[in-house]
Order: sequence, then structure tokens, then C-alpha cells
Amino acid sequence: MRVLSSLLIAVQAETWRMVEKDPTYDRKHAINKLATANTLANRLAVFAKGGNPNNADEVETGLYDKVLMHNTKYFEKLERTLMDGDCGLMYKPKKNKDNLRRRRSTTRPSLALDHDDILNLCDDMEGEEGDECAFNEDGSLAGVDAGTGLDVRRRKAFDLDPEKFIKNARKVHTSIKKFTQVFLANCDNEEGTRNNKRLKRNMIMLSRRMRDGVRAGYCTVEEVADTKWKRLYPKIPKSGPDGKDGISWSEFFMRRATPKTRGNQDE
Repeated sequence: MRVLSSLLIAVQAETWRMVEKDPTYDRKHAINKLATANTLANRLAVFAKGGNPNNADEVETGLYDKVLMHNTKYFEKLERTLMDGDCGLMYKPKKNKDNLRRRRSTTRPSLALDHDDILNLCDDMEGEEGDECAFNEDGSLAGVDAGTGLDVRRRKAFDLDPEKFIKNARKVHTSIKKFTQVFLANCDNEEGTRNNKRLKRNMIMLSRRMRDGVRAGYCTVEEVADTKWKRLYPKIPKSGPDGKDGISWSEFFMRRATPKTRGNQDE
């Protein structure tokens, strides 16, 4: 019985993981950029479901393990493609003590953003309309982290502002899309559509966050529908996920972004 209990604890402890940063590489290295994107996606997932990713005790409860496990599967595939193949736009690390694949932790990782995460996101958002990445003295992003009044005790993290939920969710998933397009540009199959499938999965994740945001009261279905998502849609097929006879990308996205009265709410 004790052995069974120990196994159950071990399984529960490894329900999800994140891509880990490699300190032997610089901030802009592909694996560190992917780690930033994974952290941002996980923070957004917890926040969209009404949680606070900055509260480690809350994350440790396991309430968000299911949605974070879905993210894990997606980012693990990107990590494997990047690190195990020869198509990623970086050199393959030599197998030595410094570059060996690290053993997975049996505890849930932290969802806190560090300075490099913010800089990586700003790199991806360079040239985006309305984006401001100047830093305040306290390390927050000017124009993004600012509070709404003098009576605000603590500045809001840019990705935890309900008033900018849609905008910031789009930033996170634009960053993920750019990673795929830049670092995995040569990782297509013979038909050249594999990256479009990765982008489709990214868009499905984003639509689910919009659905969760509607449920949490951060936005309305109408606000989601009025937002321009076209830049995030895969290029192939142009007419929609099912081709000429299927629904459009917009309809495909909104079907998943609109809360249903019944069904799985945890993905």
C-alpha cells in the first residue's frame, strides 16, 4: 500500500513541466526563447481560469494541472523538434556534462517571469503597433505595467491585467508563432505544412484562453469576435482548416472561443 501511495505521489508531481532555460546559452538562444514562450503560455492559462500564477501555493494545489499538461504536450513537441532534430535554426549541442539533457524535476516549476523573459517578449513584439517596451526604474514595462491610479498599491504584471486580457493574450501567442516561424522554419514535412499545423495548434490554445477569459469576466464574446486574429491564422489552407468546403478560420476560432453550456472546461 505504501509503494502504491508513493507511485501515485510521483505521478501527480510530474503532471506537467516546462521547457527549462539553459544558462550556458545567451538569452536569445532558441531554447531560452522557447522557455520564455512556455512560461508566458502557462501564466496566461492560469490567469484565464481565474487564478494567480504569481501565487505559488495556489498553483501547487493542482487546480490547473490539466490545462498546464495540455501546454506541456505542445511545448515538449517543439522542444524535441528543436533539440533532437537537425532542422532547427541553431547548432546541436555536444553531449558533455554542461549540455546533457537535465533530469525532470518532480516538483511543479515556478511561473514567475524574470528579466530575460520580458526582454525576450519585447524582442518578439518589436514593431508591433502600440507596443511599448521601455523600462521603468522598478523594472516594469512602461505603458504596459502602469497601474490605473495613484491608489493602486502594486503595479500589475503586464499579463495579469484583466482590462488588457485580449491584447496581452495575443502578445503571448504571437510570440509563440514567431518562435515557430523563426527557429523551426526548416522543420516542415515534404508537403511543407507541418509548421502550419503547429500554428493551428497555437491558435486553438489561444481560442481556449479567450473562452476561459469570457468565463472569468475579463472580456466578452463580442470583444473577442471584434479583435483582429487574422495574423495568427495558418497560411495553409487559406480558406480555413478544412479547405474550400469547410468553415473559415474565423468561424473555427470563434467556435472554440465561445463558452458552451456543457463540456470540458479544463483544457
